[in-house]
Amino acid sequence: MRLYGPNVMELKSQLKLDGCEWSYVIFHGRKSFVKGMISCLKFITMVFRVLRSEDVDVVHCRSFPVCFVAVFLRLFFKFKIVLDTRGLWFRERVESSMFKGLSFFCRYYLAKRIEEFLIAQSSHVIFQTNAGARLALKNFKKKNIKVSIINNSADFDRFGLVDEQLRIEFKTNLGINPEDVCAGYSGSLGFWYLIDEMLLFFELFRERFTKSSFLILTNDDPTALIEKCSGIDATLLDSIVIVSAMENDLGGLTSIFDFAICFIRPLSSKHASSPTKVGESLASGVPVITNKHIGDLEHQFPQINCGWIVDDFSRPSLSRLVKQLRVLEPGERKALRERSFQLFSSRIAADSYFSVHRSLCDKPDRRVNGF
Repeated sequence: MRLYGPNVMELKSQLKLDGCEWSYVIFHGRKSFVKGMISCLKFITMVFRVLRSEDVDVVHCRSFPVCFVAVFLRLFFKFKIVLDTRGLWFRERVESSMFKGLSFFCRYYLAKRIEEFLIAQSSHVIFQTNAGARLALKNFKKKNIKVSIINNSADFDRFGLVDEQLRIEFKTNLGINPEDVCAGYSGSLGFWYLIDEMLLFFELFRERFTKSSFLILTNDDPTALIEKCSGIDATLLDSIVIVSAMENDLGGLTSIFDFAICFIRPLSSKHASSPTKVGESLASGVPVITNKHIGDLEHQFPQINCGWIVDDFSRPSLSRLVKQLRVLEPGERKALRERSFQLFSSRIAADSYFSVHRSLCDKPDRRVNGF
């Protein structure tokens, strides 16, 4: 796993107060296969020691690769596996061309078979979306698999409403005119996120809201984004603000947004994705603008009236959507946050996880180890 920021020990202490022992291995294999294998062996050894020293009923595996470790170690120990899929990991890698060497069909078929094998080995499988569950379990031979749907969620205590005076202060500190209508994006700039389409959207957005800014919060290297921006109109360029934000600052900075933009490449595996940035924006009372074929958003948005879904990324389609936009008043932002709580709050998600764990434990007060 990767650890961000200087507060690792603080987090570990907090978990201990909550009755959780946290053991971790830092993964070093992004640029070196050998270092990656060493990290994996360290991880397997660590988990083996935990299972040997503790009487474990359930092992919660976050994502498919970690589930391989649990399936292997079940040769030596008796426990039940909860597979928390976190999207269709293998299919995402195939569609983003991270796995190479075979034809696309062969890679996709192999990824699907690996996912089905790990699902079959699990006592309970958690998907982020109903659409992802249907896709993963289509033509699945094992019929009695237990499934739960738990959205990616946001901490509604960390992401919340701020008064207008504080929003003005945040804007001023970033060099944004307090009167500007602020479109915003928070997160990665990688393959899955459609930066060109977001910039086109902002061009049309600025035609509607002449006093406006586009605030981009990311810890990625902004070089490629700056190069994309260099080819656009100078006036438009002056309205784009790129900020490298620490995790602890995201709650306040997200509250600056009047609209959150979340355009994601709509490939097959994204039916299983529930973007965290959507929940974080809604927790801040910010309506979201996104596209079709991403998780369950097409069903959730009308359900709680939390934003807009664009049909496609053509200029006419984006222009039609921009004409529908309206800046929310403070009372409307509060109501949006309240409507979103049941679907996107981490408190609700935590209760759902505990319910799954309790259903599998031999005794209800037993601890659950998660890797």
